[in-house]
Amino acid sequence: MPKIRNEKWARKGFSLSEEAIEKIKTGCAFTGLKESAFIEFLINQWIEPLSPLDRLKVIRSEKDKIQKEIKDLENKEIQLMEQSKKHEEWAKEKLSRKPTAIKIIQEKILNREYQDAERIAKTWSVMLGIPAISLISEAQEQMVKQGI
Repeated sequence: MPKIRNEKWARKGFSLSEEAIEKIKTGCAFTGLKESAFIEFLINQWIEPLSPLDRLKVIRSEKDKIQKEIKDLENKEIQLMEQSKKHEEWAKEKLSRKPTAIKIIQEKILNREYQDAERIAKTWSVMLGIPAISLISEAQEQMVKQGI
């Protein structure tokens, strides 16, 4: 199916040497373009340096594209920084609740309610993101340091 072109175009026949035809085929294979598109590409590459205004337009469009990409990256960076700040606040809040959990576990251990201590440690481990065994061991270490 032929390509639908937006701009005006016309057919043109050329006589080229066999060597030039082979070079066109090689260029097409290298770039992945069809012969007419490859020839158009070569013409545009040759014309581009001759017209400073056209080159200026190309540079401005590339510049605008890069500036848009930079702005998008800056927006993503700002979002990640906000998320990081919220994550840090959340982690601090969780750590601030750890002493409460340890006190509750200590009370259960002192009352010799070991199964309840384990159950409570598991519950708090989910809430705090700390393994239950480390909560129990920290509670016992504090009890030893306090001489209980």
